[in-house]
This record gives sequence, C-alpha cells and structure tokens, in this order.
Amino acid sequence: KQALADHGIPCREELVVSCNYTGATSLNENLEEAVKSYMGLENKPDAIFTATDQISTRCLVILNKLGYRIPEDIALIGFTNTELADAMNPPLSTVHQPAFEIGKLAAEKLFSLIEKKNVDEDFETVLLPIDVQVRASSQARK
Repeated sequence: KQALADHGIPCREELVVSCNYTGATSLNENLEEAVKSYMGLENKPDAIFTATDQISTRCLVILNKLGYRIPEDIALIGFTNTELADAMNPPLSTVHQPAFEIGKLAAEKLFSLIEKKNVDEDFETVLLPIDVQVRASSQARK
C-alpha cells in the first residue's frame, strides 16, 4: 500500500484477495475465482503480485489454462524467488526474500532471549536487503 501511495496510485481493495490454504483444491479454486474476477473487471489490473511461491506458481498455471498471455494480458510477479522461477513459462519475476538470513537472525534472537532469562529487550526491526529478479512474466507490454 505504501509503494502505491508513494507513486500516486490508489489502492483498490477489491483487488486484494486472501486465499484458503487448507488444501490444494481450495487454493486452486480461490485463485481461479480471483483471476476470473480480475480479468472480468472493466478496469483490469496491469499485474498480479503474489505473496508466496505456491500462489505464484499456481497462479501462472491458472492464467495459462484460462488462455491469458503473460505479460501481454497481465503481468505476474511472485515473492520469495522459487528455484523453479526460471523454469516457468514464461520465467517468473520474483522478489527474492533472504529466508536463510531471516531464520538465522530469528534463531540468534531466540537463543539470546533464552540465555538471558529475565530480560526486557526492546522490540527490534531488522531490514534485510531484497532483490527483484525481473524475468519475462513482468516485462513491459508493447
């Protein structure tokens, strides 16, 4: 939302969808319903940004199944940079999240808290660098 605001783009709440993760079938149904809803709008979105590798890869499959051309009809970008991103058709643009480093910092913080027992440590926000891997699924439309 902040990135949209920073660029003068209004946030359209009707385009924010949460998916049911209780099973593959429900996830696929939720995603297909969301894609059909997006593509049926008069003012269609330019792109879909997904929050997990599971959603981004399934979304890519659904868009292809429904006959949409990526990125010509709609661009797609995922989050966390699955190792399969380059193998997708088209290759999937992703935001690389440093998961190993996040886990390492979390474990270090946990061990620190356990060792110090009665410590009232302040809340700490740690920002790690991210990297956007631009691939064919989000290339500029011509």
